[in-house]
Amino acid sequence: MKVKYFQSVSGRSPVEEFLNAQSEEVLADYFAAVSRLEKGEILTMPRSRNLSGIHKGLYELRLKDAAGQYRFFYFIKR
Repeated sequence: MKVKYFQSVSGRSPVEEFLNAQSEEVLADYFAAVSRLEKGEILTMPRSRNLSGIHKGLYELRLKDAAGQYRFFYFIKR
């Protein structure tokens, strides 16, 4: 599976900009999760939550560090 980041019409990537400002702990957890997703794994709680009740294929990646909790929404297209 290939991970694609949202880009605005102007070419900005808010997710990547947000990640650039995060702690090494959050970055390590985020990239470990993304690596697993790229290999085709389905992540489960507590790391990821299936939100198919809202939209088919929608998930929430859940991360935290000492500064707070972070949520990233992603789709799995099959």
